[in-house]
Amino acid sequence: LDLIVSGEPVGAQKAHAAGMIDAIVEGDILEEAVAFAQMLVDKAMPVRRISAEQEWTDRDGQSIEAFDAHAADLIGRKRGLDAPKACVTSVRNAIILPFAEGMRRERELFMQLKNGTQSAAQRHLFFAERAALKIDDMPRDVKPLAVGSAAVLGSGTMGGGIAMNFANAGIPVTIIDPSPEALARGMATIAKNYERSAQRSGKGAEWVDARMALITPSESMEAAADADLVIEAVFEDMALKKEIFARLDQVTRPTAILATNTSTLDIN
Repeated sequence: LDLIVSGEPVGAQKAHAAGMIDAIVEGDILEEAVAFAQMLVDKAMPVRRISAEQEWTDRDGQSIEAFDAHAADLIGRKRGLDAPKACVTSVRNAIILPFAEGMRRERELFMQLKNGTQSAAQRHLFFAERAALKIDDMPRDVKPLAVGSAAVLGSGTMGGGIAMNFANAGIPVTIIDPSPEALARGMATIAKNYERSAQRSGKGAEWVDARMALITPSESMEAAADADLVIEAVFEDMALKKEIFARLDQVTRPTAILATNTSTLDIN
């Protein structure tokens, strides 16, 4: 059930131990498969049909109630997603319903998911993440730029979060905001976030201080002059973003990467 709900791969040894596969071979797979089939014939092993394993059995003392409790825990970890619920429902149907009826209901759930908005969004994400790594007209031999320093424009929730990601990676980052009040609030929020993380993980004040030391606040855009990568995270206003990029073009190095964190605007 964990495997179906998570969709994560599992190694051959673990799959074999769990009874998901019958054998692991090291040599020629065709020869080994034929030998395995011959062994089944020689030992007159009965044909095992999964569809015939109809009734729930208390394997290792597990009951259907235990299944439901574990399923609820798995769904809770995937809160808001439709597919995990459908997976659990389908597996449960396979336990309590006749095989054909369980398959019919599984097909119904599959079609509902396939035509749903979450399915479309997840398919888009799958291809978008891969397409984002491909840049038109870029030669294959181009080497990625080493990022030794960064700057983030905007000290709100998004800007602060981006700055923390750089600090977590050990990259010095300057967080820039022309408003001293907003900048102070942003730095205070970052500090609180790190303090909460330290409390949850058992890390001490030194861990917090080490990360905060990598984040430098500034009210001036000129502070981005030496950054290898600059990310703007200001309000979703195209005119404002254009103004910022025009200014960054003047103050940053020619080799600097200028990036936007826009969620809704078409920067093309």
